[in-house]
Amino acid sequence: MAQIPPVRKISPEDFPEQSEWIESLITPINQFFDTTVAALSQGLTIAENFSGVIKNVDIDGTFPVKVSWPLRQKPATVLVGQCVRADGESFAQTKAIQVQWSYNQNGQLQIDGAMGILPKAEHFLDVAVTAGTDRILLPLHEFTTGQKVILASSGTLPAGISAGIYHIIKVDNFLVKLASTQANAIAGTAVDITAAAGGGAHTITPQYNIKFRLTLECKTG
Repeated sequence: MAQIPPVRKISPEDFPEQSEWIESLITPINQFFDTTVAALSQGLTIAENFSGVIKNVDIDGTFPVKVSWPLRQKPATVLVGQCVRADGESFAQTKAIQVQWSYNQNGQLQIDGAMGILPKAEHFLDVAVTAGTDRILLPLHEFTTGQKVILASSGTLPAGISAGIYHIIKVDNFLVKLASTQANAIAGTAVDITAAAGGGAHTITPQYNIKFRLTLECKTG
């Protein structure tokens, strides 16, 4: 068996000009190499300690999604390496994506949910609605034009809109309009809000209207 060559540890003396803070940086590095060398010295391989399986999974908002994984044990972690639109269109990933998952004794991984793909839900009151322009004020919202949403209310919605499915028309980062279909949203044809007066708190919750392909890395150690 090949021998592990001598390993020289990094020392604060190697960085005399940064000696005050460098030790806090190099200590975990040295600890990692100590652990790795000890494992290899006992005949353990990198693959045995850091093995992983990478799979692509398509999701459309319907959960759970069951996927067969060639694993002999329950994974320690399931990470999302990449997220793209399954139809090949561009998708700007703006935040970290995490999946909720479970694993059964038959070696099957189940994706129970995903966080970070869809924009966050938005809440507004009647005062945020301008009937003359059909605009709704949602400061720093994350919606894009064509996004499918569900509109709901704890009270009464402004006249011209009702609880149900709509599609977003993005005016800018602060304003949106609602369209009855995705085609109307892309065309800029908004639903006519005839009066802002309603009552209660209103919520716009994003929904999946396309498939996303997640590249999952399943680590067993």
